[in-house]
Amino acid sequence: MLWPGSTLLAWLCAAALMGAVLAAVHHAEVVAHRVGEPFGTLVLAVAVTVIEVALIVSVMLGGGDGRPRCRATPSSRR
Repeated sequence: MLWPGSTLLAWLCAAALMGAVLAAVHHAEVVAHRVGEPFGTLVLAVAVTVIEVALIVSVMLGGGDGRPRCRATPSSRR
């Protein structure tokens, strides 16, 4: 059952999440340019990995009605 206004709240949260991810990637790129080539690539890789893990964990801990929600994650099995 949806609460009134929950769709609007979901869209606002999605927009805030996209903004936060884009800001994090931008800052990781700035740091990567400052530290140079070998370590810059590692900074970007770690930043993207942290973002992906945070999104997967938030989906897994989100609760719900008992149905599995994370089929495409690395931890899921067939």
